Amino acid sequence: MICASFFLLDEIIGDAAATVSGLYVFYAQGLRFVKYRMRRFRYFIR
Repeated sequence: MICASFFLLDEIIGDAAATVSGLYVFYAQGLRFVKYRMRRFRYFIR
């Protein structure tokens, strides 16, 4: 019983970790894209 619940908990933690890392990568790519856009926008203003 305890062993089964432990495996279930491990699976949930693994899923949560994968989701968080996926969101972090998505956020980092979005941030890089925004920075690149801002740089080009500033370049056009000058």
